[in-house]
Amino acid sequence: MIFLQMALYCEARPILQHEAFHAMPPVGRFQRWQTEDMMLTLSGTGQAEAATCAAVTCAMHHPTASDLFVVLGTCAALEGKAEKGRLYRARSIEDLGSGRVFYPDLVLDLGLPEAGLLSGYQELKSQKERVWYRDGRDLPALYDMESAAACAAAGHFFGPHQIVVLRIPSDSGDDAGLVTPERISDMIGQQMDTLDSVFQRLKAFSELLGQESAQVMEEDPAFLEQTEAALRCSASMSLRFRQLVRYACSAGIAYREILERYVQEGLLPVTGRKEGKDLLAQFEKELTR
Repeated sequence: MIFLQMALYCEARPILQHEAFHAMPPVGRFQRWQTEDMMLTLSGTGQAEAATCAAVTCAMHHPTASDLFVVLGTCAALEGKAEKGRLYRARSIEDLGSGRVFYPDLVLDLGLPEAGLLSGYQELKSQKERVWYRDGRDLPALYDMESAAACAAAGHFFGPHQIVVLRIPSDSGDDAGLVTPERISDMIGQQMDTLDSVFQRLKAFSELLGQESAQVMEEDPAFLEQTEAALRCSASMSLRFRQLVRYACSAGIAYREILERYVQEGLLPVTGRKEGKDLLAQFEKELTR
């Protein structure tokens, strides 16, 4: 299943008209539509809305190793670094408030241009003093209000290879008020051929993940269980560990060599839960760097 999250109905309208979606009962204020292999949910604008919507969706549907979480919608272009109306894939998402950076893994080629994305809690025109202090060479190309929060929530349920952020620049901040809902729908609609190709690749990747997940878990469950014990994994740590193993298998990374090195260096087994969390974080960094 592809869990597609968008902020506004005017963004979703062309996709709903193009695909055979049927309406589902809303969850609170979150409207939902579904096809056989995709669920589209509207979050509303802002960080709190995006994080809450992602968390509610994940908690209700219990994502599996083959599911994908996709954020799609419009954004602002920073300093003319991105072409308005073009579909981009975010290679990094930085939370302007906390400085935390998310790196969705790009193991799957979607045939799209890539760009850095800055995510804040207000519209760009209200955040310019915080954005423009940065060195221009370091400034990402895109800005939005939802992606970092959505990624933070979804990251508790999905591995880095299961999260995809897609954005279409509609304005440059100061002119955001001139962009009408009709214009936003037109922009999304003009990208439907490209989105069709992207969705087909995502669906094929989802099927591949399902096959690889079954193979990985059948291959050596004893090794995974022993490693989880050595890490002193809680239930949430165990879930994260297995997500990372699936990612490593999908990306062709020899994760066992990393774990065996931890044993040789005396890092495994750990002596306490905190030490296990720290080592799991190190394991994730080595896999995704």
